[in-house]
Amino acid sequence: MDGWIIWAELVVLLGLLVFSTLNLALHVPRRARLAEEFEKRGRMALFEAFVAIRPQYMLATAALRSVFVLGLLLLALLRGKTTGAAEPIVAACLAFLAVLALVLVFGVAIPNAWAKYRGEWLIVQLLPLLSIVRVLCHPITLIMQSFDPLVRRLAGAPARDPQSHADELEQEILNAVSEGELHGAVDEEEKEMIKSVIELADTHVQEIMTPRTDIAALPKDADLDTVLETIRLKGHSRIPVYDETIDTVLGVLYAKDLLSRDQDSPFAVTAIMRNVLFVPESKLVRDLLREFQSKKVHIAVILDEYGGTAGLVTIEDIIEELVGEIADEYEKSTPAPLRRIDDHSVEVDARMSIDDLNDQLGIALPEDESYETIGGFVFSAMGKVPQTGERCAHGNVGIQVIAAEPRRVLRLRLEIAAVAEDDGAAK
Repeated sequence: MDGWIIWAELVVLLGLLVFSTLNLALHVPRRARLAEEFEKRGRMALFEAFVAIRPQYMLATAALRSVFVLGLLLLALLRGKTTGAAEPIVAACLAFLAVLALVLVFGVAIPNAWAKYRGEWLIVQLLPLLSIVRVLCHPITLIMQSFDPLVRRLAGAPARDPQSHADELEQEILNAVSEGELHGAVDEEEKEMIKSVIELADTHVQEIMTPRTDIAALPKDADLDTVLETIRLKGHSRIPVYDETIDTVLGVLYAKDLLSRDQDSPFAVTAIMRNVLFVPESKLVRDLLREFQSKKVHIAVILDEYGGTAGLVTIEDIIEELVGEIADEYEKSTPAPLRRIDDHSVEVDARMSIDDLNDQLGIALPEDESYETIGGFVFSAMGKVPQTGERCAHGNVGIQVIAAEPRRVLRLRLEIAAVAEDDGAAK
């Protein structure tokens, strides 16, 4: 047996081990740990650039891994010839089995474990090698990347957009949280809170606001007794003040300002009310929270596209999006937004969003720009203001109005698989 074959096999095995490990490590890096390794080595300035071109590193290492596998097979065939195997087919089979065993060990088992436990460290240690490999394999990676649009179209996958990178980071965080939950480091409440914080980045104020029909407000000419009675009944410390209609909000009355006013002066709501913050429906909740902090206010009136009052948001509404419902001593207990009656029936608040309802129940009620809630869907399906006891259906979901007022729906009962499939039908 020629000695050079042994040395060549050792070099090829080492290359297979290194580049298989690097490729696996590049596929599943934990961003926080990777950034920590870059910082330890004093290479933090290179971190963002590395993340941006990570796909090129992945393609280059994948190409070299394939080269080393083929090289290992070639060397195995040469070894078979030098040992003088009687039949070529026997030599080929032996070479294949030998290469398979070596690839499973040096190309899969060891790299997988190494990438899992020390992948980020290895990436940073071998960053100069990765940079050289990326340059040398650039023509190959260009050819490989040229197939991406074709395969994407054949697979029917959507084109990547700038938001996809942010979505990947969010998913990485959620995956880390789920892993922490499995190991007992994160409990269910902490997981839900982290998820709520991430979702808050894409939440608009119209999704969490109190609708105009539920706003407790005072006319500008309200007397002191009316103001005190409203505060007592509603339990709110801040109440909007309007002129003629709720679409013309003038300011906000703070209950505490009633204590500091001049008791000898005639009472006028407009004299003690404060300025109100107006924001559009499309404003992001996170931006509104920053505005609350900078302007030191806790309440904002939400305007629709025509300048009318769409609803109202308080800082408590934002906090409840993160930690769940907060009830104080003034609030009456209200039914849960969704209550399961049995395996096929649920009772829901008409203000529950279609998106949340579909997610929680695994159904597919249609979404539309003209409505956001299940109550809005019922209005659209019936074409009128529904009354208690009336029904409609969509697909395999039957919907019954169980509580309503003259101008709006309050509670609904959904019966899943209770009606025959009739997509889009409304009875």
